[in-house]
Amino acid sequence: MDGPRAHDGEPVIPPKATVPISTHFMVPTRKHHLKATKRYDFTFVDHNGHRTRKRGIDYKPERQRVKTTKLNSEAIAEIADQDEKALASLLKEEIGRYARHGRQHGGLGTISAVKGNAKIKSIYQDWWASDRASERQDIVVESGPKIVSEIGDAIVEYASKLPEDRLAKFPSLLLDRLDRDREYYGVSYLIVYALWRLNRLEDALQTVYERYEFKPALVDNIFRRSYVNRVLERNQQYGYSDVLGLLNGMLRYEHLHLVERELEKIEWLAMNTSEHPFQIAQKITSIRALRIANRE
Repeated sequence: MDGPRAHDGEPVIPPKATVPISTHFMVPTRKHHLKATKRYDFTFVDHNGHRTRKRGIDYKPERQRVKTTKLNSEAIAEIADQDEKALASLLKEEIGRYARHGRQHGGLGTISAVKGNAKIKSIYQDWWASDRASERQDIVVESGPKIVSEIGDAIVEYASKLPEDRLAKFPSLLLDRLDRDREYYGVSYLIVYALWRLNRLEDALQTVYERYEFKPALVDNIFRRSYVNRVLERNQQYGYSDVLGLLNGMLRYEHLHLVERELEKIEWLAMNTSEHPFQIAQKITSIRALRIANRE
């Protein structure tokens, strides 16, 4: 109990006086009671047997710590293939960069859009000016802006210097690491970026859909099981969504470098995904309209 402290031999609570006190005690509850705030009635009995009853006291349990799912990690020292080792090293570096500059901070790891020497703050967020509401604002019409990535471009540069036989196998190393259960899930956007620069965007998006889109079986529907039931670490939560964010940025800033079949694949993914599709459909419509208007 907390009350006036005794000093010089005086009692803690003087005779015929009252003081505020507080105490702590445990209330046994059933497990399911912890899911919501409950009200309880308490009866306090003093040393003389006097009873004081308090009704409707709120009880709020402490929030239980949720266990996070740890994704499978790849040990660099155990990788024998030199190309695979180089790729894994670069992807792990991106994981660290994303942890410092990921969605929580409005970024996308090392990926950004630039115009000349100026860096555009975010590649996947859209904005409009109300005084230009009738104009095309969802895509950038001029050819100046582009998307860059220190780590992604390093992967592409490494691949470009490989002999032909090793270069032919390199995209499969990237595709293999598009996996919900591996540590690279959080940087899936970078793998898609590298495959895009290696002219394998369609393969990348098909793989993302097949491996990331949850297709529940009957037993999953019965027990309400889903990938979303997993609790991942903060920097690994948005792997699938960040891929769509990257596509949104590609359409906004580099649509001039996307051919029609790539637009169709991006549109297909946006129409079939269960994730938020950003403004992908609107951008593709705007891009096609722009191309028709500029056709000679």
